[in-house]
Parts: sequence; structure tokens; C-alpha cells
Amino acid sequence: MQGIIAAFAAAPIVFFFPAYFYAKAAMKAGEWAKMLLLEKFWVGVMIFVLFPFCFVVGLIAAFASIAESWSGVGFPFQCVVASQL
Repeated sequence: MQGIIAAFAAAPIVFFFPAYFYAKAAMKAGEWAKMLLLEKFWVGVMIFVLFPFCFVVGLIAAFASIAESWSGVGFPFQCVVASQL
């Protein structure tokens, strides 16, 4: 469960929000037109490539980890003796 929360939180915090707020601030200040094309490219890469990729891969890895853990233990909420783990 911690992995799912991390996938939902980490990818936006690291990749989406900084690039989005940077772009919005540049547009509001009137600097967006003056920015280098390379700078705009990296903002776009962070928002449209890195963020979705890390978000999806993180969620898939988290769900795969949960499925792998459940496969050896049994059904959810089933009592498991600690010595069986």
C-alpha cells in the first residue's frame, strides 16, 4: 500500500508540479515567449513524458508487489501464522 501512495505522490511532486508551476509563472510574467526552445522542450518532457512514465511504472510495480505478496499468503484477511511467512 505504501508503494501505491508513493507512486501517486512522488511522480507529481518530482516531475509535474515544478515544471507546471515554472511554466505558469513564466507565462504570467510574460517570459514564456522569450524562453529558449530547449528550455520549453525540457518542461514539456517533464510534464508529458517523465511524469506519466514514472506514474504508470510506479503503479504497476506497486500492484505487482501486492499481487506477489498475496500469492504466497492466501486470500486477503485470511489468518496467517507468523511461522508460515
